[in-house]
Amino acid sequence: MVDIWWVVRSFGGWRVPQSALVPTWTGEAPPSKHPLVFVTCVAQELAVATDKINKAFKDFRHIERSLPVVPRGLLGRSLPEVCNLSNCLHEKMRALYGVTFMNTTPFALAIAAAFAATPVMAADLTYSDPAPAYEAPAASTGGWTGAYVGLHAGTGSESMSPFSGDKEFMGGVQAGYNAEMGGAVVGGELELSHMGDTEVDVPGGQLKERHRIAAKAKVGAPLGDTLVYGTAGGAMTSLRDSGNAQGPDGWKPGWLVGAGVEQKFNEQISGRVEYNYTRTGDVRSFNGVSTSETNVSDHTIKAGVNYRF
Repeated sequence: MVDIWWVVRSFGGWRVPQSALVPTWTGEAPPSKHPLVFVTCVAQELAVATDKINKAFKDFRHIERSLPVVPRGLLGRSLPEVCNLSNCLHEKMRALYGVTFMNTTPFALAIAAAFAATPVMAADLTYSDPAPAYEAPAASTGGWTGAYVGLHAGTGSESMSPFSGDKEFMGGVQAGYNAEMGGAVVGGELELSHMGDTEVDVPGGQLKERHRIAAKAKVGAPLGDTLVYGTAGGAMTSLRDSGNAQGPDGWKPGWLVGAGVEQKFNEQISGRVEYNYTRTGDVRSFNGVSTSETNVSDHTIKAGVNYRF
């Protein structure tokens, strides 16, 4: 509760109602001859004023919300800032409670002193930003650097069209090593695949692809736990006869290019999907009438899983 007597003694600018200074008297003697009556009237008026100022401070939250600037605590503010705030408060108090100060600067000092003496109210007016909500960091599955081994399976076909009916099942194993360098992932991989007798056209007939060994280089862009990469390298493919066409003995060299996407499931396991285009050059074949050399090619789409050491 605010000490109204301290306010009146320290800052004489309080405008006491005229009825307190010249009280109405209907008795036999004038007020000057009855000092007790005068004191009684003044006390009554001061009691009314005390009730008003106490009510004003109790309702200060309501007044505070209607101020043009939300105060961040009066303590620590400069005197001009306190005076400016007190002017707004003074106008609200006069409008709401009929309380008037002749000089608002002492009133501002009284407000600051009252809040300094009332820690609870000062704390209530002190603004503090709410603490930001804690967000747990996303679990990391590590980088892409390291050796790995894996399995793959898919389809091989001479035609890239998904609606062609000459696709053959193929599968195999792979092993490689990746390293992160300057925001990119580079690596190398060896791949051994059984081609499932994928048929390729040659003059006068067809040959079947049996096995393939590929040595590939990879360059990719890591996107968190996802790796988008391109690949290129050399391949050795073995072929065998089919129908009326006879193929070469042994392995024939060629090259391949491709692209893929790999996704980590945890620190060791990842899955991938990869496309390769492979071309094998100068394949000699005999169709029973003539011998010819031609280039053959195929398209493979593989899904695989890798285990990283």
